[in-house]
Amino acid sequence: MRWFQGNIVEAVTQSKARNAVFVVFIEGKDDRSQKIASAIDDADVSSKLEGDNFVSIRLESGTETFTQFSQIYRNPSIPSLYFIGRNGSPIKIVTDADDSKILLKQIVHVENVHFGKSNSKEAPSTQSAAAKASSSKPSETATEAAKPSETATEEPASQPGASSVPLDERVERAKELLEEKRLKKQAEEEEEARQKEMRRRKEGQNIQEMRRLQQEQELKQLKEERMRDKQLEQAARQRVLEQIAQDRAARNARNVPSAPSPAVSGPATAPTPILTNSNQARLQFRLPDGSTHSHTFEAMSTLGDVRQYIVSNITLPYQNFSLATAFPRHEFSSQDNSSTLRDLQLVPSSLVLIVPAGGNSGSLQNSPGLFGFAQTMFLFMTYPLTRLFSFIRVFIFGAPPPAPGSNSGAAAGPAPAQNQANNQQDRRPQRRSGGAYRRAGNSNVHRLHQSNSSSDDENNTWNGNSTQQM
Repeated sequence: MRWFQGNIVEAVTQSKARNAVFVVFIEGKDDRSQKIASAIDDADVSSKLEGDNFVSIRLESGTETFTQFSQIYRNPSIPSLYFIGRNGSPIKIVTDADDSKILLKQIVHVENVHFGKSNSKEAPSTQSAAAKASSSKPSETATEAAKPSETATEEPASQPGASSVPLDERVERAKELLEEKRLKKQAEEEEEARQKEMRRRKEGQNIQEMRRLQQEQELKQLKEERMRDKQLEQAARQRVLEQIAQDRAARNARNVPSAPSPAVSGPATAPTPILTNSNQARLQFRLPDGSTHSHTFEAMSTLGDVRQYIVSNITLPYQNFSLATAFPRHEFSSQDNSSTLRDLQLVPSSLVLIVPAGGNSGSLQNSPGLFGFAQTMFLFMTYPLTRLFSFIRVFIFGAPPPAPGSNSGAAAGPAPAQNQANNQQDRRPQRRSGGAYRRAGNSNVHRLHQSNSSSDDENNTWNGNSTQQM
């Protein structure tokens, strides 16, 4: 079947110009549409519709042309075949055409109805009608279809009142309906866009609210973690303080002398006398910084040998020094260098203080020449380091206890008085002429004093009590 290739307006114009029947085939996508299309494609039917008495056009459902056609002919059936006369009213509407022969009979009947009435009543005016149709405007829409009928019945074209509305008004009405539909669709689109914008804003507000709540939750968690860390830190600090207190209490308990154990009843045993060697003298040297050094000499060794030993084996922060005993208080001079240790009552043991000398007596003999200068410079440079090392050692470990030999020999001779003085030197302050003043215990506080000073500090008294027990 060869359908009209122009648009619907051209098809309407052509049908008016030829005074032909305007045929509209509305095709769907179902099986019935295929059956009607097959019947139309029959050779006899197609040759009849392709003749000069018919102008046939095909419309697909859902297209814009179909929408325009449905605005004029309400609720068209799909599929259907409209045969429209010259006045715009449908002559016949075929909705079911399974057999091509039946369809051909219906087409012939429509042709007879259309042209039979035209020859009997309107034959003289055929030429004028054709001229009028050819002069009509090409802008007329191709929606000149008849209103669909519920049943496929014939309607004579000359029936009175078949079409009381002119075609131009119908076209204008179709345009108005299309414009209303367009405006309605535009309003619906605007409303949909407005609703989308409102939903977008609401979603944005919800997202912002969720972010705010999330930030508040994170801040709350941070505060809780910080508070928990502070509590843990405070608990750890409390444990450290408790541990320090326990260590301090344990240290104090260790320093407290233990109570003497009760005497066991029974016969008292005589103390075993301590054997001493009167041919040796064990000397403990104590420096002003609290450090000590012990060595055993022969009883017949002289004080000069002791000085030489000190120079060779003990590093002193000063060059000139003197030797003295704490109790009885006595400072040895250079005249005592030739005296033996027995003569000086330093046998069997004694504590000897090494103090810096204020004068030339008992001064360290400097080595002559370049060696003496080098030794002097070395002692001068190492003095701060020696003092710092001694201070750190005394501060950390405390002053070392006196050697056991310093208290030995308390059995015979004049040694008991001297040993008693040695035992008391750690329990009360030591003070000597020309030396340093050292406090009892582990204190490392000293005071330097010139040997040739004529100060009367040794005889000072406070509150009527003498501070010097000589």
